[in-house]
Amino acid sequence: MTNEDFQKLMLGQISAIAQGQKELIAGQQLFQQALGKMKNQYGKKFKSLLDAHELQFDVNEQIFDTLNRIKSKMD
Repeated sequence: MTNEDFQKLMLGQISAIAQGQKELIAGQQLFQQALGKMKNQYGKKFKSLLDAHELQFDVNEQIFDTLNRIKSKMD
């Protein structure tokens, strides 16, 4: 193998590596976009779930208060 052949081979390999790196970067950008959408979607759902939990806690407190009042009247 001559020096020129070796240089062509190495340039081809470097070009292939550079192309692969570009593809990896593009794939990573797509992944980050999808992850951002998913975080936003599940973030909203999680917040809704926490809001529902707080609301249920308030309702339960009202029920316990009412039951305690009824219990005190029965005594």
